[in-house]
Amino acid sequence: MNENDTSEHEGVLIVDDNPTNLQILAEYLETADFEIFVAEDGESALELIEYVTPDIILLDVMMPGIDGFETCHRLKNNPQTKDIPIIFMTALSDASDKVKGFEVGGVDYITKPLQYSEVLARVNTHLTIGNLQKKLQQANDELEQRVADRTHRLESIAIEKARLLTELEETVIKLKEADHLKSEFLTNMSHEMRTPLNSILGFSELLLLGINGELDPPIQDDIQLIYNSGQHLLAIVNDVLDISKIEAGLIELVLDTFDVHDIIADIQATSTILIGDKHVKIITDIPNDLSKVHADETRLKQILLNLMDNAIKFTNEGQITMKVHQSDTEPKMMLFSITDTGIGIPHDKHDVIFKRFRQADMSYRREYGGMGLGLTICQELVKMHGGNIGVISQMYKGSKFWFTIPTF
Repeated sequence: MNENDTSEHEGVLIVDDNPTNLQILAEYLETADFEIFVAEDGESALELIEYVTPDIILLDVMMPGIDGFETCHRLKNNPQTKDIPIIFMTALSDASDKVKGFEVGGVDYITKPLQYSEVLARVNTHLTIGNLQKKLQQANDELEQRVADRTHRLESIAIEKARLLTELEETVIKLKEADHLKSEFLTNMSHEMRTPLNSILGFSELLLLGINGELDPPIQDDIQLIYNSGQHLLAIVNDVLDISKIEAGLIELVLDTFDVHDIIADIQATSTILIGDKHVKIITDIPNDLSKVHADETRLKQILLNLMDNAIKFTNEGQITMKVHQSDTEPKMMLFSITDTGIGIPHDKHDVIFKRFRQADMSYRREYGGMGLGLTICQELVKMHGGNIGVISQMYKGSKFWFTIPTF
């Protein structure tokens, strides 16, 4: 049913001791496609309600026997009828009478003599409100069911089910809570994976160093493959752990004031190793009189190394330039940029690449590896410093990633 067309097949109970009023109002509402039930006094209405369930009740106040107020009071005390909206019809105009009507559970008043168009409008209004409340309740029930299902799937994490349900109810079952739970799960999973991974890496490195004697070339190649694969998996686990900590608000920056020249030198040395046999040259452009920055040194290195790793990954030949200088548009910010001559990024993917587990082209994951978390981590760490990050890129012409960090 259209929520603006509330009259279709809905039932109206009219209670009035005046047969003429009763007949005229019933006929008028019937033309609006309502199903009409009638009663000439309160007792008859209470008896009729045992057999029919109207969607709304129009109730006269002044009637023989029990009046409209008492009839309404009894209807509201009946679990089967307590939610049916009741509109009083009366010639009484005293404010105390209206207050009494609302106190016993009425939702509205219509003054006699009746204006039938007004009656129809008020009936439709309260039926619309009732329908919207039902839909809202249904939506809440569906959301609660979805949360219950998700809770069941995440039972492996060490969170008490009762506390989870309480949190979800208190936050009106927001998806943000589900993201929080997922982050905790990923954090626990990452911690559990790092211990055996470190053992595998440690033992394989010892074997490569010849702790048990010199290895045959085929065996050494196999162990080297184990070691390299383990390092790759550990990097992925560390990325997952970092993004989980960031989302859970568990990372605190250790801020210090320092010169960036030594950091850039370290990043350049590490990047040279990562380049391997690629025909790629690394260029640095950093003034000697550069101001110091106020940042977390470890996290700044992580940002730069992630961006350099990305540039190296997607650049097969040419050059990669690291540039650092005072921002022209933000005087208290240092501008870092890494420019490559790689494959570039489509313009419509510039925002996508900063989202979790997303890459410009999902086929890149098969060809170049990675989980699509590096840029997300960079973005979050830059934001934690109070800076900004962005990209300028063209397909087949390379990319320039830039970010800003506060100066001292």
